[in-house]
Amino acid sequence: AFMGGRVALSAAIYALNLQPGDEVILPGYTCVVVPNAFRFAGVQTVFSDIELATYGLDADQMKKRMTSRTRAVLLHHLYGLVCRDYDAILDIAKQHGLAVIEDCAHATGASYKGVNVGNRGDIGFYSTEQSKILNTIQGGIVVTNTPRLADRLKEYYMQANDPQPEFVNSL
Repeated sequence: AFMGGRVALSAAIYALNLQPGDEVILPGYTCVVVPNAFRFAGVQTVFSDIELATYGLDADQMKKRMTSRTRAVLLHHLYGLVCRDYDAILDIAKQHGLAVIEDCAHATGASYKGVNVGNRGDIGFYSTEQSKILNTIQGGIVVTNTPRLADRLKEYYMQANDPQPEFVNSL
């Protein structure tokens, strides 16, 4: 667990060892904090078209945006809708050795073929800020089924600073 969804995404970027100059493909319709997290890490964002059934990344369009520098793809499950091209994106990523980050900020509790979203890619992250289904006012969660990535997430967590006391309002 982290202080926010954007911090959870930053932990995912760290865990996947994405480096300055690497490229990540993002849906062209996403929250501004998503590309900002990658840009802060020096990772180049490449926007790709979405499909209109679920507003998810369009697999065919994603393939057209891939280059030799592409290292990852971020797919999102927006508004509680599971990305239409979920299986196709996972297959393409596997064929090309790309990491898959699942943005589940709007899909806490959603499942696909009996598996919760966030568990089929390499890493999934969730937001628990005030407008989300699971509300902790501010927060984020990262999940992975890969022990090596879990170790890297824990390493990132242990390096994170606690908030300055003057920014904490206890009631």
